[in-house]
Amino acid sequence: MRTRYLDVDLLFDREEIHKKMEILINDKQASYVCAVNANTITVANNNPEFKTIVNQSGFNICDGSLVALSYRYIYKKNATPYPGPDFFIDYLSKKKYRSVFLGSTKELLVSLRQKLAAIDPDILGMKFLSLPFVSLEEFDYEEISTIINADEVDIIWVSLGAPKQEEFMYRLRPFLNRGIMVGVGAAFSFYGDDNYKRAPEFIRKMCLEWLHRSITNLSVRKRFIRQIYYMPQLIAGEYKRKRERGL
Repeated sequence: MRTRYLDVDLLFDREEIHKKMEILINDKQASYVCAVNANTITVANNNPEFKTIVNQSGFNICDGSLVALSYRYIYKKNATPYPGPDFFIDYLSKKKYRSVFLGSTKELLVSLRQKLAAIDPDILGMKFLSLPFVSLEEFDYEEISTIINADEVDIIWVSLGAPKQEEFMYRLRPFLNRGIMVGVGAAFSFYGDDNYKRAPEFIRKMCLEWLHRSITNLSVRKRFIRQIYYMPQLIAGEYKRKRERGL
């Protein structure tokens, strides 16, 4: 069951997320999945067109621990984050779906292919496509889709970073015959680049991975400053609406 939180639709329950993913894959149609965190929420609430893109997805997972924590605080309901990199590895570990990997540099994709092959050797025969560093308007969506459609894939992993990857998936979908696109942000770097580390597991269990990334990654730190400004306002507004509804 989708939950509308901070004006964005989310699925929190992992079992429900996996069931929904299976339904979309088995339908053999084109769709996309967004991994929503505080950055996504902030951009969506300042850009109505982007918010529409996110809410028109097949479903959205809660990638952000701050989003899950604030939801638990306001509604007193269980909600845990499901980080995009975890979702990425969970599905590759199933060893039952054919994937395409889109984004990042050729060098990183070479490393990523080799590392992921340790999980599933069949990944060596799957396509890894580097994308140029251009604006959304400059991508040749028809050419990209031609390569993907020829492979009859189940899942298309997209690593461009939010909010670019969400709009990229939205624009690419009309050209695809089938395949579930999943925006996984930095997952390619986490699993393909030995120098790009996730937060230690104990920090992830404390739902503080967002804080760790903001300290160790300059680009994330810039987004974090914007989130510090907007997220408290959005959460306060959600709490006010909850009280007005008598919930």
